[in-house]
Amino acid sequence: MINEETNSIYQLNMGEGKTSVILIILSEILANDILDESDEILCHGKELNNTLGSSKPLDGGPIRWGLPFLFFNMIFNEEQFCEKLKVASQLNNCPVVFQENFRPIKIVPDLSREFCEILLSRFNQKTINIVDNGDENCGCYEDFIRGESVSKEDKIIKLLVVKSQNMLNSLLLAKAWLHHDILYHVMNYRYRVEYELSGKREKEIAISFRGKDLSSENSEFTHPDIMIDFTILSYLYRGLDLEQVRKRINQIKK
Repeated sequence: MINEETNSIYQLNMGEGKTSVILIILSEILANDILDESDEILCHGKELNNTLGSSKPLDGGPIRWGLPFLFFNMIFNEEQFCEKLKVASQLNNCPVVFQENFRPIKIVPDLSREFCEILLSRFNQKTINIVDNGDENCGCYEDFIRGESVSKEDKIIKLLVVKSQNMLNSLLLAKAWLHHDILYHVMNYRYRVEYELSGKREKEIAISFRGKDLSSENSEFTHPDIMIDFTILSYLYRGLDLEQVRKRINQIKK
């Protein structure tokens, strides 16, 4: 067990020259367990994620943040989704969207359908079908998002590049969230790491600073869209403080 002497040693800075002295003292302590480097890694404020390469700005612009926020708004606030999830919520006092075993994959068809309606309206598209210059039907936008247009995917991407790069980027991002399971991953694994907005840093993105899994150079929690999702969840759960509200109002005024 940890005693006062062990704890005081643990608090020392492991600077060069002190290591050998500390190791000698530790060897003389009678204890059943001693804190080691794994405890240091997991202590509050430490980050398990080892980022690779230099920092670069994310592409995608506002849609990179707007799209997941749109999905969360549908899941948490829209009546049709609340009705669908009501039965599952009745099995537990906690709403299903807050439960660890929530599987958003079950509502992917509804999410993709509503997203397509919003997207097509924004880009003034009159039909849900993707048609080439020869009037060949290459499928619909919903199928593309759900990964059900594999055989014609390359052709669809070439058509959309000509039509609108922004629209293509939006569709590809939606496909990543719904077909490649970014949304599922975050909602299902958000209990494996502790994450929040740091009150001591100027950055306003949630960093998963403590993990329950082994550290990895390619941690799944360092994926930029995963971090964005954690950030949105943090704001949804916690809201804005007074200083953040004041800052946003001043930005709007400018």
